Formats: sequence, C-alpha cells, structure tokens
Amino acid sequence: MSCAATCGAKGLLCDEEQQGRATYGRAVVFDALRVSGVAQKGRSEDEWLGPFRVRGQYTSDERSEVSSMPGLWMEGSEGTPNWKSAEYKSVPSTCDARHAGLRRVCACKAVPPPFVDPPTAPWTAVLSAGERATKLATRFVYERAKGLFPNTAAAASATPAIRRYLMPESVSVSAESGTYVLVLELEPGALDQLTRATQHTGVDVTLIKVSSNGHPSGDPEIMLTRERGIRVYEGTSAKEIDAPAYYAGTKLAYINERKTSSSEMLVRSGASTIAINMHPSWPGGSNNDGLMELQFHDVVQRAVFLWGPGAVETDVSALKAEV
Repeated sequence: MSCAATCGAKGLLCDEEQQGRATYGRAVVFDALRVSGVAQKGRSEDEWLGPFRVRGQYTSDERSEVSSMPGLWMEGSEGTPNWKSAEYKSVPSTCDARHAGLRRVCACKAVPPPFVDPPTAPWTAVLSAGERATKLATRFVYERAKGLFPNTAAAASATPAIRRYLMPESVSVSAESGTYVLVLELEPGALDQLTRATQHTGVDVTLIKVSSNGHPSGDPEIMLTRERGIRVYEGTSAKEIDAPAYYAGTKLAYINERKTSSSEMLVRSGASTIAINMHPSWPGGSNNDGLMELQFHDVVQRAVFLWGPGAVETDVSALKAEV
C-alpha cells in the first residue's frame, strides 16, 4: 500500500516533503516496527545503498520500487525492516510508491481546511503612478488582504494555496482588447521556499492564471516550474524568447503592446531588474457564460491587469521605472 493510501485511510494527507526528507534511516523504520506491534522476522533487515542491498550483497534493478521505500516486508504477522542508508538520498521516498507485501513507513499531515476568503467591504483599487501613466483601462486589481476589484466574491478552490474568483465580464469588450500590462508583486522570500518545494516534488505551481471560466490553460498564466523557474504561458505555449535558464524575483511586469507587436517581461530581483523578450500574446476573454476565471497563489500580494482596445497608444516608460 502507498503512503498516500495509508495516510488517506486515517483521514490525513501524505506529507510529500517530509516523506522524502525524513523517512530514511534505520531508527525510523525500527520505531515503526515497535509502534505497530509487528514482530521482527528473526534478525533479518535490509539496508539499501541505492540499488545495492547490504544483506547478501544483492543489487536490485528495481531502484525506484525498492530502495526508495522504507517499510516492513510482511510475512504473516512478522516483518523484515526495509530501510535506506541515511547518507543515500538521491532517490527520495515518495508518497505514491508501493510494492506488494511492503507496509510503508509514512509521514502524514492533517488535511488543511479549505481556504475561505473573509468577507470584505467593497473597495476601490488604487494604481501606482506608472500604472496610471499607461492610460490603459483597469481590467482587475487583486490585493491579498482585500480580494478582487471590481468587487467579486471568492469562489471555491480545490487547492488550499490558490484563491479563485469568477469575474463577470462582457465578451464583446474582452474581444476588442489587444494591448495589456500585467503587474505581479510577490511576497518577499516566499518564492525561494516555493522553489525548493517545487524542485523536490516536481510539481509546477501556478502563481496567477487568467482564463475563460472552466478553461484548463491560462491566457496568460505565470507558473513556477521545477526546472526553469518562472515561466509565462498562453494556452500551452511558453512565451519567452531569450529567458535565462532560471529567473525569479519579487515583482514582475508583463507588457504586451499590440501596435508594435512587441512583448516583454521585466523581473525585479533584489536591487536589479532583468528584461526578457517574449512572443506577442493577446489576453483571452470570458466564456459564453460571461465569466473570467482568475487564480492567485498565496505568495501573490498584488496583481494588476491593465488593457486597451486594439492597437491603442500607451506609454509604459514610467511603469518600467517602477519595476
């Protein structure tokens, strides 16, 4: 049985990060043997150094199926401890790995309660000087402490770290919009923690997603990916032309000017700002139900989406100076 199933049977979640980091050494699996009341099968125990098992000098070709799964090999009511050398951490112990006859050693955590935005009083968005200087209309402003402007109640979210909104919007208005600016401000320091978790789990994280209601892909969507850092997508296509191998920061400005068919991303990291050339893209609109779906990760402190119809003239020089 996998750890995901074992923890789920207790009404808990498998802690993927803790599972990979902590369930390695002999002490952990022998403590599980003691707590579970399972009798050890003779004096037999299996220590793994990668695919190499010390007992019997045996090398397994099932590297991910055996050597990364601390647990107890069960024979009736007796178990043989199966554990990894504390020095061998190249293959993390995962929540979903399983093997017939192996009772997993699992790191579980409580199921987090669903996030519910507290009721907020209606509020009016305030733009920065650079944002106002673009002379573009305000599509939406999000502030973590206030919610979404234009004032929209939070919708249910399947992911605790994601705040989700269904914003009413005219299909005809959004269809006319070709020039836009998306500004994103992230919580200082949180992105580094999120990056480490992403690299460990291999799961990409959505920072912001703008799409028609129910559409699986963003238009645009900014994600934190395991191998490439921050990336911008329109649908399933990445937009960067000359992005470095990895980039991250605390403030981003994604600028698309339809008149010049140019697009770029400015990213502030510490005291410096880098500019990344992008393929031009145009913002998507609402679905036939007249709703836009907006998603914001908890590390997002503020997001501003400004836009203008067609090839409208815009001045982004002051905005760039703010990044």
